[in-house]
Amino acid sequence: MFQDIEETLDYIYSFTNLEKTGTSASCYSLDNISNILNCLGNPHKGLKFIHIAGTKGKGSTSLFITRLLLECGYNTLTFTSPHLVRTNERIMYNMMEISDDDLIDITSSLKKIFDKNNLVPTTFEFFFLISIMYGIQRDADYFVIETGLGGRLDCTNVINPEISVITTIGFDHIEILGNTIRQISAEKAGIIKENRPVIFGKQCYRCGKFFSNVANKLNSPFFSVKKIYKVENICYRQDGISFSFKRKGKNKVDFQLPFYGKHQIWNFLTALECVLQISPNLIEHLKIYGSIDLSIPGRIEKISSSESLFIDTAHNKESIDSLVITLRKHFPNKKWDILFSVCNTKDVAYISRKIAKIADQILITNLSAYKNADVQQLVKELQKYCDNVKLVPVQEKAFEEFINDKKYSNAKLVTGSFYLSGPFKEWYFKKS
Repeated sequence: MFQDIEETLDYIYSFTNLEKTGTSASCYSLDNISNILNCLGNPHKGLKFIHIAGTKGKGSTSLFITRLLLECGYNTLTFTSPHLVRTNERIMYNMMEISDDDLIDITSSLKKIFDKNNLVPTTFEFFFLISIMYGIQRDADYFVIETGLGGRLDCTNVINPEISVITTIGFDHIEILGNTIRQISAEKAGIIKENRPVIFGKQCYRCGKFFSNVANKLNSPFFSVKKIYKVENICYRQDGISFSFKRKGKNKVDFQLPFYGKHQIWNFLTALECVLQISPNLIEHLKIYGSIDLSIPGRIEKISSSESLFIDTAHNKESIDSLVITLRKHFPNKKWDILFSVCNTKDVAYISRKIAKIADQILITNLSAYKNADVQQLVKELQKYCDNVKLVPVQEKAFEEFINDKKYSNAKLVTGSFYLSGPFKEWYFKKS
């Protein structure tokens, strides 16, 4: 039906896109996705799901879970969001993005059913449906599904997972999820299902007791990585992080990750505890190899081998805190020139103050068309803390100046949003 990928994506994005428009909590419901799945014959019934929610680290944890499942010999469908450069990144089979042809074919098939039954999905629901159909088509053993927002009313919560995972909780999307940690935690806890195990990642706030109470009420076994694992011998290196970990009842394992930041250790251990529920001998396998082969786009990702050029998708208070701490640990002597923007729904004052702590110069630009940034407010906030702040409103002009102007001679960092780091990465590789 659709002739090319552009036509296909235009159709998918023609529906309500909550990632772009933003909305209130009242717009979220499971009724629409449940009705659509019913018309499709409920293809999700009987599939093996792992469901991930959280404020920080859910994307990294989802990819760690996928990688570990592959190590155990399972075929895996992974659904994450948002994408960094290509829409296809959202849906992967065994860590490989869905092809344009498969995306076109599945979208065409779904359109016929939508038209026949007068069904109207949101864009996010559409991608979720494509991931289900694609995983079935490829005969995936496990479906690793990341929530889009929250958990309780996120469309992915129609699934009945084998295991639920809740990563670190923090303040984000407060206009939808609530402005207290308890309210946000209650939304995330909505993915906990009766008699199904749940893994709790390391928490910055006192969420553990709340989550355990929910799990107890649902007779769901729960596992807190902070209580189960001991981490020591952390070494912050310029090519990643090495450490030792010990799980209760197991011998110490020396391990290394090709990533930056202590938080990635806990994301990895959260994923490990999840997959251990499926494959209990996994630790012995990891002990032999001592590392894991994986890349996580947009998480302090070095995108140039010839210069110190990094992109990161930190976009809220907790992730910016983590980014600043991590860069200081791994690169204590570096000065940073930063290309920066942040959505105007975030805590702009806090984020500006934190990012300025590591900045020698800051170049501000707008986000992509999908998100709004108040760049004038950003300039005012950042000038309180940094003497060298410049605004170039047009993204591509800002990209060109940031890379080509010799005054930006320090290590370079692009951060503040998926909708800045993604377009920059795409632009950078097109020009290379």
